[in-house]
Amino acid sequence: AAKRIVTVLRADDSVARLGGDEFTVTLDRIEDAQDVHYVADKIVQVLSERFDISGYEIYVSASIGISFYPKDGADSHELIKNADLAMYHAKSLGRNMYQLYDQALNANMQKILSLESDLHRAIERDQFYLVYQPQFSLVDGALVGAEALIRWSHPQRGVVMPGDFIALAEECGTIYAINDWVLRRACNQFQQWKESGRHMHKVSVNISGGQFERIGLAGKVKEILEQTGISAHHLELEIVEDFIMQDEAKALAEMHAL
Repeated sequence: AAKRIVTVLRADDSVARLGGDEFTVTLDRIEDAQDVHYVADKIVQVLSERFDISGYEIYVSASIGISFYPKDGADSHELIKNADLAMYHAKSLGRNMYQLYDQALNANMQKILSLESDLHRAIERDQFYLVYQPQFSLVDGALVGAEALIRWSHPQRGVVMPGDFIALAEECGTIYAINDWVLRRACNQFQQWKESGRHMHKVSVNISGGQFERIGLAGKVKEILEQTGISAHHLELEIVEDFIMQDEAKALAEMHAL
């Protein structure tokens, strides 16, 4: 990746790898802002081409954030921070894109980054809870099951709905811990209902695409069923279809395991 980036830069431009998969490019003596757009396009293009590594064809995407001196920062720390915010915005728009920093973006991205930070602590601080949507039989109107739906009781924002944090949780990797918590809590609740004489056929839990792609999902489900004492036929998993279609063979193998 580093070699490819260098090929689209001028000899006196600077490029550095900050760590992991993050690179920083410094363009000096830019006469026209359009030149920056041209370079960003070239970097996105050259990184989107196939990598041949150890007999495998690898494809990656690039998200680029751009800040200008002195408009967007008076020193390197501020310029990098603001370029980073613009990069997160580019990533949220679908990858293989670049975005320029602006003040409105700063306020919005700071809010997202703050929410991401809070997400990492939400489980240990017991801020999530479940509500249950009842499911009735159309034949006789009997209560046959319930679907577990997660809510986040945020100390400052109040109740946060899943549409406002699930995608972010998938992006930052906390979705696995959240899904495990939901599955365990729902199974425990079903067992409590059963012991109290409230008989239902099933409890339904949504499994995110990221969780379904995770290796060992079936093993995790088996472990939680055994720990909570609920029989497998009482648990229904709802899985998003588009993730199944992305890797059919892997998805089928995981579904057979389940």
